[in-house]
Amino acid sequence: MNSKEQAYVEINEEISDLAFRFTKVMFEDDVKSFWECISAVDQSRAFGFYTALLKNEILNEEEYSFSEFIKVNFMDTFKTNYIKLKGDCGIANHLRISETGIPMVFMLPNVIAPRHYIAESPENVFPLYLGVDTSMNTNNELIGEWKIRLYDDENYKNI
Repeated sequence: MNSKEQAYVEINEEISDLAFRFTKVMFEDDVKSFWECISAVDQSRAFGFYTALLKNEILNEEEYSFSEFIKVNFMDTFKTNYIKLKGDCGIANHLRISETGIPMVFMLPNVIAPRHYIAESPENVFPLYLGVDTSMNTNNELIGEWKIRLYDDENYKNI
């Protein structure tokens, strides 16, 4: 199914809150809150990159903490690519699927009031890729939580 044939599913409040929280903390240099928005699979990938650089003595942990690594290599890159979302931004109300099968939402710059489109309209959008992390709560119930994906791929599944 191509993007024009997608069945549109409305995003929920959890996804909307996550997207706005992510864009907010990114521009505030809040590494801890940024990190809490990221999916476990991409947290693992980022930590793996960092530890590989330490083991190969490309980085020194005393000089370059993991927090600094995340800020410089992820947050700063996102801030550069998503700079137009700083300040007033909006979110499309439908979930989309990327070419690689990853759920995503479109963020829009310069949105002060809600916009409603009745036909396709060219817009400058910024995709945020999503994943669902799962865990068990204290009642042994499975809980799913939407998180931001750093990558639009599933290369971690390839063996």
